[in-house]
Amino acid sequence: MENRLITQTELTKMSSANYKNFLTENIHNYYEELIVNNAENKEHVVNLLFKKMENDKRFDKIDNNTKKTIVLTGISCLSDFLKTIDLKQKQSIIQKENKKITSLFLKNYEEKLLSLKEEIKKNQEDFLILQNNADNMSLGQLANTINEFHNPNTTTDVSDQDIDDLLNGGSLEF
Repeated sequence: MENRLITQTELTKMSSANYKNFLTENIHNYYEELIVNNAENKEHVVNLLFKKMENDKRFDKIDNNTKKTIVLTGISCLSDFLKTIDLKQKQSIIQKENKKITSLFLKNYEEKLLSLKEEIKKNQEDFLILQNNADNMSLGQLANTINEFHNPNTTTDVSDQDIDDLLNGGSLEF
């Protein structure tokens, strides 16, 4: 990511996204607290909606019990709807984070893979050089060179005695 100034438009967009997130995260809790779980408030809202239904001609053929059931169902559905909006918002945020993390992981993986490919290529080149020069080297020189390739941080010289022991059935450790 490059460092750059954030414009006022971007800042406003970020702020509005934060406000939206705050509202969707919290509105269903308040709705539950103030309407669904508070009997007095719930009854007041039910009565207000019931009066609206009585004044609406679309509900003339429906009896009062059914109207109350419709209002209670609507209140319950609205609560579920608000919770769904919150969950979708959280899911969207998680998906965006997952995309960022996946992208970062892939970038790091590609860099590591490229590094390993370069190391393999260098080792192949070193092996070909060793293979071409092996005929001109003594067994001790060859063993020391192989030992160097095996662990470049340690220097253990293979002596002529080590070579004699190897040729007489012993072992040589690298």
